[in-house]
Amino acid sequence: MSIRQIKHFVDDGGREVISLANQDISDPAQDTIHKGQFAVMTPQGPIKLSCDFPDDYDIEKCFDEFDVFAEKAVAKKQKEVEAEASRIVTPGNDNQIITP
Repeated sequence: MSIRQIKHFVDDGGREVISLANQDISDPAQDTIHKGQFAVMTPQGPIKLSCDFPDDYDIEKCFDEFDVFAEKAVAKKQKEVEAEASRIVTPGNDNQIITP
């Protein structure tokens, strides 16, 4: 199996970096897996996110559509954070969670 990862980040010098990492596993009968990794800067610090590309994508198509899959991963994380933030814990009610 071969795993290819696209990593997108900003280095210490403020430069945008996109790298491709290959990891070969000794079983050539397995398919190649394409994954994208990136970080989103927030006031609380960076949040590391990842995205999976369809099996039929080659590495060029992954690079071409990286932003589409990254935006989907960010939107999914935003929904998770909003859902978590909307829960209210009320003390004295056996820590019952109330969702508005």
